[in-house]
Amino acid sequence: MLNGLKISANVYTPANFDENNKYPTVVVAHPNGGVKEQVAGLYSQKLAELGYIAMAFDASYQGKSEGEPRNTDKPQNRVEDIHGAIDYIVNYKGVERNRVGILGICGGGYTLRASQTDKRIKAVATLSAFNTGISSGLGQSGKLLEREAKGGDWKNGQRFNERPSDSTIKNWTDSIK
Repeated sequence: MLNGLKISANVYTPANFDENNKYPTVVVAHPNGGVKEQVAGLYSQKLAELGYIAMAFDASYQGKSEGEPRNTDKPQNRVEDIHGAIDYIVNYKGVERNRVGILGICGGGYTLRASQTDKRIKAVATLSAFNTGISSGLGQSGKLLEREAKGGDWKNGQRFNERPSDSTIKNWTDSIK
């Protein structure tokens, strides 16, 4: 529950998980227009295979999380979602509280902002970070996109089959292991 909204999340644990042991943990934030079962879930699965507890969640107003109007993507909401995810995961059995990281995919700027004010976050990584707020209203020229100005529909080209390589994950996770 975050600000009165139920947040939907999947927690991935290593094989042979023992809640009496302590594990490094990563919260994975999905791209704008994505949901936890897509690329954030794939990264979380891979992290669990490497011995981490990982959590992918649907941002408020998106996916299976609550909130109206649907598919709203406001930077302050996304940052608060990450703080809420950290609140939840640090109390999950087996989490080593001093070894919590966040991975932001596409909207990685949210994870950078969240880490500035949450000292529980010990490592931050982004993948294809960009400013969603500006990108949704401005094109490469810096002018309002014609389709946005006319109220046109924006479709996110979310990739479903993207899977992180072992070396990509290992290089980053070494910082919290």
